[in-house]
Amino acid sequence: MLTRLLTVLGLVVLSAASSCHAENRVTIKSKVVPSGATGVVVHILLENDVPLAGCYVPLEIRSLEGGVFPINAQIAWGERMIPWPPGTWTRQFDEPDGMCGGEGRTSYVSAFAEDTLPHPITTPVSGVIFGFSMSPLGLTPVLEAGRDTSGSLRLIVDLPMTSGQFEIDTTCASLDADPNHSLHLEFFDTGQEGPPAFDRGTITVILCDCPYQSDLDSNGSVDAVDLAGEIDVVFFGEGDPQDPDCPATRSDFNADGTPDAVDLALLIDHVFFGGSGPISPCEW
Repeated sequence: MLTRLLTVLGLVVLSAASSCHAENRVTIKSKVVPSGATGVVVHILLENDVPLAGCYVPLEIRSLEGGVFPINAQIAWGERMIPWPPGTWTRQFDEPDGMCGGEGRTSYVSAFAEDTLPHPITTPVSGVIFGFSMSPLGLTPVLEAGRDTSGSLRLIVDLPMTSGQFEIDTTCASLDADPNHSLHLEFFDTGQEGPPAFDRGTITVILCDCPYQSDLDSNGSVDAVDLAGEIDVVFFGEGDPQDPDCPATRSDFNADGTPDAVDLALLIDHVFFGGSGPISPCEW
């Protein structure tokens, strides 16, 4: 069965000026992450070419391949939405229990939690929704025209030890008792509402097991022999072993994707001066 985690991110912000509504978009950034990773941030980018009086962004997360799905999730503000404005709210829902009026889609109405804390996903077949918004109470700052680079809205998830894919798409969910809210923006200059462009995102979860990071000879100990091997890799182009389910080669001490002199310096510090051990490529 299709597994759902349904997430509603709503924000309502006071704002001012401008009249062109040509470039308004919500983008879910796709990414590749290792199995078992915790605190993975899914960046939700907001682009608005005019100041907004409001924004409502309901999101659905659904399994696509391998049955993989977050085991915990929470919502957070970022970028242009920091510090958190007054009137924020969050809502977590069970499985769909309503219909989105006129759209023929299921909707999510009955909230059982209203916070920004991480929550376990205990109903993987029916899923969950998280929600939040800012309320126009006269206290909130304006959300001026702008374009996110790292995401004003963020979903933070913990992942299981299995691989696969899940997708984040828009959906329909309730605001108060009304189940008919779909993705829309409220423009300050006209007082009108309209849907922005929307780019769904896919999170690909890969198996990650790196038992011999910086242990180039795989003898269970990171030592001077491995240091000699690191020198050969970095300066003389020798082959760099890579474990089957590890996204990095063994000589990539700091797991930045490139074995180089920095990794060699860190390995020297570790072997001879008791410095920190290698960083696991699975801790993204």
